[in-house]
Amino acid sequence: MRVRAAVLILAAAACHPPAPPRPTTGAIAGRVRDQDTGTALARASLAIQRDGELRPTVLTASDDGAYALERLPPGTYDVTATYAGATVEVHPIVVVAGRRVPVDVDIPLGRPEVHYIDFGDLHAGDLRLYHPPNADPKTCALEGTVADVVTRERVPGAIVTATSPALPQAIQVVTDDDGRFTIPGVPPGRYSVSAYYTVEGHGTISVERNLIDVTGGETAAVPLYLETQP
Repeated sequence: MRVRAAVLILAAAACHPPAPPRPTTGAIAGRVRDQDTGTALARASLAIQRDGELRPTVLTASDDGAYALERLPPGTYDVTATYAGATVEVHPIVVVAGRRVPVDVDIPLGRPEVHYIDFGDLHAGDLRLYHPPNADPKTCALEGTVADVVTRERVPGAIVTATSPALPQAIQVVTDDDGRFTIPGVPPGRYSVSAYYTVEGHGTISVERNLIDVTGGETAAVPLYLETQP
């Protein structure tokens, strides 16, 4: 009987493996772009520093302007991005264990003074209009991100819908693994952009931005924030 009980205990343990350890670090990641054109700033310099630390961690953006710094202890951080003599400092960025904070930085090239961005202000990253070089003047584009309004975590798999009197029908796309979406080659006009996402136990949540005027050759970058936390 003892042998049988031991076998049953082992079988039960096999069916219920121990929970994985809780994460103890977080991350900061994003892209660096030209504020006027939306062009990725390859090899931009970044310095990421936690409050109270004497020295920042310095890294370089990749060819598409992307960067990431993993295994960061929880705390409040600054991100300083520099390119061609122009500098943008973003603060305060709160890193929580188990989460990746998305911090995209637009640098105003040709303006050498330091520009400060309040990361806690949602409007600091509000709607932007880019003028990409060599863009088709007969069309425009919509792009953006979908994120949680509290944690700023990006939301992959959200359904984004663009509507406009200039369109014969609505256009729908899905956000990628980084919570980003792109709708290229649409006619100039006035747009509404909405996103919805289904959270287990919380139902379907949605958000909409209206009256977005985009002219030929422009790209409108539209951030959308959802309340995903139940």
